Amino acid sequence: MSKCCNVMVYIQQFVDRQQLADAKQIVDTCKGIINSMLGQTSANLLLVDYDPGVVSGKEIIDTLRGHGITAKLVGM
Repeated sequence: MSKCCNVMVYIQQFVDRQQLADAKQIVDTCKGIINSMLGQTSANLLLVDYDPGVVSGKEIIDTLRGHGITAKLVGM
């Protein structure tokens, strides 16, 4: 495994906690994801740890967008 990187993903559309949990589950199915966690202070944040040798931040966002979820990277 390469070094671990992390990224903060902001879900741009209104979502309830279940929709955010669904987004987390989508991310968790991506190859190279080590861990993901729902944000504690914001309802629209998803914190993701990943192996950059396997998946990139852009691929994580593209996966969410492929499921109709509007998201962007806001921190690394």
